[in-house]
Amino acid sequence: MKINLREIEAGEAEFNFQVSPEEMDLFTPEVEFLEVIETRVKVTGSEKQQLLHTSIETKVRCGCSRCLEPVIIPLRAEFKLLLKSCGPFAKASGPAAQEEDLVLVADSDTSFDITERVREAIILSLPLKPLCRENCKGLCRHCGANLNLKTCRCEEQKLDPRWSKLKELM
Repeated sequence: MKINLREIEAGEAEFNFQVSPEEMDLFTPEVEFLEVIETRVKVTGSEKQQLLHTSIETKVRCGCSRCLEPVIIPLRAEFKLLLKSCGPFAKASGPAAQEEDLVLVADSDTSFDITERVREAIILSLPLKPLCRENCKGLCRHCGANLNLKTCRCEEQKLDPRWSKLKELM
């Protein structure tokens, strides 16, 4: 996903990309991408400095972290980058180059590739513990039954007599 810096006049420009997850190298067995990744980039600025406001949308399917049922989650992510021209040779040194949202580019650069930044934003927007619903009861730790669909009687099982004295303490 390359942005042609020469197309940006003093003002605004918009770029739209549709990329498959395979092209972005987003394969993971836990997450299935259901749609292409739609990326919109709005560029504002001048010849020496451009602000890229990027928004990303797609849908994924993954397992609920409590009951393991499949869940479809719409993913949305945004990030901003400031591209700053720094002469004929871009030097990535000094305190300004250490900032995450600032990218120094050489005057001779005609394009800027945002693919890796989009990939990072998608990975960071994936939920750590996806849930099918907020009050998901999960699985029974004894029999493995989905407690959202049925109740089990595992809790009523007799306690091992060797542990009965501990129960008296509670």
